[in-house]
Amino acid sequence: MEGFEKEGIRELQKNPQGFTITELASRLSTTRHTVSVLLANLEGQGHIAVRQAGMAKIHYWTERQQEKEHSIPKLREYQAVISAIEKNSQGYTVSELASELKITRNTVAIILSYLEGAGKITIRQAGMAKIHYWKNTRA
Repeated sequence: MEGFEKEGIRELQKNPQGFTITELASRLSTTRHTVSVLLANLEGQGHIAVRQAGMAKIHYWTERQQEKEHSIPKLREYQAVISAIEKNSQGYTVSELASELKITRNTVAIILSYLEGAGKITIRQAGMAKIHYWKNTRA
């Protein structure tokens, strides 16, 4: 786990009121995208709970892993990413999935981070690229 991730977890753990993505990005001095990916991963692992408050989502640390169904934004895109990865044993990069499915790289990255946190995919570093595989499709 990288220092940034540990810092994000510490912030979530010490603030029981939770954070919006914007608030946590400001606290960590990073981008909303980076925080979105971190939160999606933690949500996939069941370590955070999310509450909708108007247009905002408040993210809370939970000591136990959540057993409830996690909230997945953009369900159609989520299902399309899963379907594509399941069918392609050669794996995909974020850019390849975004291009093939005609959805933004940001949305793909968040969905993949959620799936990684949930233990559904594996990732292989190939040079500068990360290739994402459905769990157990790679030898």
